Amino acid sequence: MSRSTLKTLLHEIHACHICEAHLPLGPNPVLRASSTARILVVGQAPGTRVHATGIPWNDPSGDRLRDWMQLAEMPAIKLAILVGKYAQNHYLASRRESLADTVHRWQQHPPGFFPLPHPSPRNLRWFREHPWFEKEVLPAFQRRLATILQ
Repeated sequence: MSRSTLKTLLHEIHACHICEAHLPLGPNPVLRASSTARILVVGQAPGTRVHATGIPWNDPSGDRLRDWMQLAEMPAIKLAILVGKYAQNHYLASRRESLADTVHRWQQHPPGFFPLPHPSPRNLRWFREHPWFEKEVLPAFQRRLATILQ
């Protein structure tokens, strides 16, 4: 995609008002894109801080996600990080399984995708109930990132 095409696409996304009637805070697509990006992070429903600032992952969830990724910047996309069930449902055939099942089966998904739970502090219970995530999945995710970013 050329820079002018990407710029046009981003402009169209930011001007979108299709869901306006269903959003209590109004539409505010929050995203960043670069023609040199190697990783795509797909999330869902940004919180009020992100909505207000327009900066993706500019909240405690973003802090945790960056901690998981063990890098501050992610300068051609080789990995789509699917954060949360909505992103996973859209990109993976996971609609009938739970978030935990989709994340636990991370190795069975196409190599260009990595499903993760949402890093929100609201999900602390999920992390406590699924200790295998931090013991098994998170280290595998970090190894995959290190390989891509070498």
